[in-house]
Amino acid sequence: RLQEFDIVIASQLDEATTIKLDDICQKVQKKLLTMRSHGCFGTAKISGSKTHCVVEAKPENRKLDLRLSESGTFKELSEYADKFEDLEAMDEQRFAHVPWAVLVLVAKKRFKNSNKTLEDDYEAQKEFKEFLKSMRRTKTELNFEEALENVRTAWQKPEVPENVSECFEKLPREFRRDEDEPTMMDAETDVSSFSNVVSLADVEASDESTKLFWIFVAALEEFSKRNKKYLPLDAGALPDMTSTTDAFVGLQKVYLEKAQRDQREMLQIVKETVVPNLKSKMMTTTTSSAASDNSNSSYINKIVDDIETNANDKQLEEFCARFCKNARDIRFVSFTSLADERDIWKWESKPEYEGKKEKIASLLSVDNPQRVCAYSYALLRASDAFEAKLCRKAGTYAPEEGVDNVAASSGTEKGKSMLFHRMTSDCGELRALVTKDLEAAIFQSTSPTKMDVENQSAVGSKQTSEEACTFLEQLACEVVRAQGGEIHAVASVVGGIVSQEAIKLITGQFVPSHGRVCVHLADGSSAILP
Repeated sequence: RLQEFDIVIASQLDEATTIKLDDICQKVQKKLLTMRSHGCFGTAKISGSKTHCVVEAKPENRKLDLRLSESGTFKELSEYADKFEDLEAMDEQRFAHVPWAVLVLVAKKRFKNSNKTLEDDYEAQKEFKEFLKSMRRTKTELNFEEALENVRTAWQKPEVPENVSECFEKLPREFRRDEDEPTMMDAETDVSSFSNVVSLADVEASDESTKLFWIFVAALEEFSKRNKKYLPLDAGALPDMTSTTDAFVGLQKVYLEKAQRDQREMLQIVKETVVPNLKSKMMTTTTSSAASDNSNSSYINKIVDDIETNANDKQLEEFCARFCKNARDIRFVSFTSLADERDIWKWESKPEYEGKKEKIASLLSVDNPQRVCAYSYALLRASDAFEAKLCRKAGTYAPEEGVDNVAASSGTEKGKSMLFHRMTSDCGELRALVTKDLEAAIFQSTSPTKMDVENQSAVGSKQTSEEACTFLEQLACEVVRAQGGEIHAVASVVGGIVSQEAIKLITGQFVPSHGRVCVHLADGSSAILP
């Protein structure tokens, strides 16, 4: 029945139960959002389906791509800038309203005649900036101020953003042409990257938009190779600038037409290169005797059939326009399964866990302001283990003990005595459960370094280690005092975080958190744990 839902949300379930639910969600390729609050601590995590593709990441700061460099300027843009070549003949009003992007192009054309190149020559760049300053008539033209602020666009080299490169690395190898596939003999290819690609089985089991995402990632990689590492232009990226309406609209039209040409080229690559290549791979693997090749053929067949059946030309064009507009900001997000997360926090020795274990050790260090969240999550896991072991929550009495928990929590002298006795014993148990799994991490982050020993300051490190134990003891007491209860304010904060993450997952907009989000309202700290 989970197939009927977009995402699954689980609240206040213990670790063992959520791991079982996570396994089910992985099998049906559904996202799982789990949330917990315990006393002043709250946490939320995305798991289930292990990957998520984002087209509309909507970053706060986007890098300008106006193609003003030597290798980026296209014919129509140069022709438009030529209309403003005769700056000296303009009156003051028109001169002060030439778009700054045009001013940069005109200055580059004049500066080029002096046999100076800007791409890699720092001295030439400084000279160009002074040359641009010399072109202004007064110091009050705002368009020249804007041009000087953005002068680096004149020598900005094309580059594929890191987030896009990651998508290229994760692209299933079957989506590439044979001649484009990296080989094991390629010196620039990281051998470990072969094991990090997304599997065809995961793509086949995903929804239609995810299948389209990977097809267009393959087209984007081919597009960047054909266009000197440039990605499709986003016409909407043209910023506001001091200009007359006619000049700005004319410039906007030039960029819009270029963006539309890039979209048509991308669509052409999809239809004439990517999809035919997939069909070719399907025919090749069909004739193979290997079982793995036959299964790959089946996956490719289902992917191609799904796209050709469910995505008509209009839908492809709409997706292409949206993808090209956000090509620089696409994201691939992977989520750690709850079972893997459990093993990481249990300090299991696996090579793939080492990077995340180092981050945890760093978070547990004494000088890290986020250590409250790291220790609190470790204690939350310990409280689940405590309850599974003793059949009661930390800080409470089991029914067979014959003690009224309400009376034990009251403010009477007898109640205080009972609560103190229970807190003392349960704090020790929780602390032991935490150190059982994380002793190496806690003492690794507080052990004396070689420099400490040389400076005979190991005593200070010992005190730091003791301070870590004291800190853990204090937080353990808070967990026991909470007795597994929820505080309304904490629950509302965690619920707000989960609702935001749910909207991101459902709409495919903005980038969801890839780790475990933790908040501790008593301390006022927050962290994203690996």
